[in-house]
Amino acid sequence: DPLPLELDNEFKEWLAMLPDLDKISIPRHIPLTDSSTIHIFVDAGNLGTCAQAIVRTEVKKKNKVEYVTSFAYANCRIRSVTTELSIPRLELQAMLTGVRVGQMLQKAFDLESHRIFIWSDSQVSLAWTQKSADELSPWHLNRVKIITESGFTLRYICSEANNCILNTHDATDHKD
Repeated sequence: DPLPLELDNEFKEWLAMLPDLDKISIPRHIPLTDSSTIHIFVDAGNLGTCAQAIVRTEVKKKNKVEYVTSFAYANCRIRSVTTELSIPRLELQAMLTGVRVGQMLQKAFDLESHRIFIWSDSQVSLAWTQKSADELSPWHLNRVKIITESGFTLRYICSEANNCILNTHDATDHKD
């Protein structure tokens, strides 16, 4: 079956942008010092889930302190059309993915867990991580246990400041 005209046009626009990928440059060296921290931003939406990690390093130049941020890793997953998970459950799943990314980077960079931060715009998911085992369903408990046992710092970030939202929601969701 042929694609609907709107989808066909959108695909052709995307295809036309592919040659521009050669212009993108991502530095491979990530400076690490004793002050380096990893910040992992997570989100979920109608399009899927996403976790993006950056390394933030304090660098002293002359008598001035500067911060260098380096892209470290990203993981985006498309939401299955057959999934029956609610957005809050997908947000918890995104947080779990963020923890797994953090564990991988923790091992790669040999960092203590208190230097890794997971940022989520889901107050519901963050609240679930504060509940006791008898207040959670088995589905929630299995995920919350891994998240809390990681030792990573969980923080709230407003949706407008969370870059992951660009990968998990339709662009039309954010137009004024």
